[in-house]
Amino acid sequence: MLKLLYITGLYPPPETANGIRAYYFVRELVRSGYDVTVLETVSRADPSVGGFFGERVIRLPLRSRSTLARMYDILYKVFFVRDRVKEMLSEEKLDLVVATWPSHEAIVLGGLLSRDLRIPLVVDIQDLSDYYSEIGSRSTPIALMSLYRWIYGIIGRADKIVTVTEPFRKILEVRTGRKDIEVVYNGVDAELYGEALRKILRREVREPPVGVFVGDLNWRYHMLDRFIIALAMLKRVSSKNPTKLRIVGIGAMIRKYRELVDRLNLSEAASFEGYLERGELVSTLVTADYGIIGRPSINNPWNVASVRTTLYEYIAAGLPIFAFGPKKSYIKTLLDVNKCGYYVQYDDPLVIAENLEKFLGLLKSFDRKTIHERSYRYNWPTLAKQFVEIIRGI
Repeated sequence: MLKLLYITGLYPPPETANGIRAYYFVRELVRSGYDVTVLETVSRADPSVGGFFGERVIRLPLRSRSTLARMYDILYKVFFVRDRVKEMLSEEKLDLVVATWPSHEAIVLGGLLSRDLRIPLVVDIQDLSDYYSEIGSRSTPIALMSLYRWIYGIIGRADKIVTVTEPFRKILEVRTGRKDIEVVYNGVDAELYGEALRKILRREVREPPVGVFVGDLNWRYHMLDRFIIALAMLKRVSSKNPTKLRIVGIGAMIRKYRELVDRLNLSEAASFEGYLERGELVSTLVTADYGIIGRPSINNPWNVASVRTTLYEYIAAGLPIFAFGPKKSYIKTLLDVNKCGYYVQYDDPLVIAENLEKFLGLLKSFDRKTIHERSYRYNWPTLAKQFVEIIRGI
């Protein structure tokens, strides 16, 4: 039995984009006969929480989000925790390391441990954090620039590079000089939505229709405030609530959003659902009428090339999607390919409001069953099998 160390930023609980991808990939690796140890490098879970499929889980906590403290935490884990991890795994005789980006710790630890143990390294690049750090800032701290150079050096030397979108692949080809990069999309467990969706397919769009936003409310780049302001503008000209909004998620920004909703007199239109477990999330999505995705309208490579994993959840729930962001966007490409939404090439609230009104008028023209069926292109069990085949080829 081959032994594999899977190093990832996050691993459930709770559910996150990074963590849920690791969850399905680890499940398929275990089912395929691999002996897997998961090293979670910025854990939000209790250290005593174990695995799900017989995998061993080692959880290293996230100590701070501030740039300076994060750099200290990264260096501490790389230079001190690394030796402890090697001691813990000394009897494992590992055959392979998989490391993801995010987190910074995961990719650096993966590179160093694979070198120390002289075993192959596979990197799974799910984000381009160096490009994200440039959004809203003209400069990147010198310490971070050095870290990014270190990370790209590790990526370039990896035995195999995997990423999540074709635009990410093109960027990585330029950054690393490699032409053998594989794409394995992020996705959704489509089967979870099928039965729940069948129960409501004959239901008409409600009046007013219900939109749902799902996201980590620690990050402003979701542009949720722009949508809330647009909703208030639309209400002002229509003299009624043109749509209701359900906000799913938790995070540091939630207080600001609550205050904004109250200030704009939208308390009857908008509700905050908090963090929902998987079953509740599925139910909330399939009973909504459309999903919402926002991005800053900045032509930054990260912003243009990335895709929110929530998009796949919306598609699985059969939801038409209202999205806005930069003019060149891979989110727009996926909406066009799957014929499942409406994209606004701005993040100005007035423009969003004008187009939201048009989109609401088109809601009945979308076939929710057809949208759901397209989600099987991004079904996690299938994607996980693709990843395991890549691992087998190392």
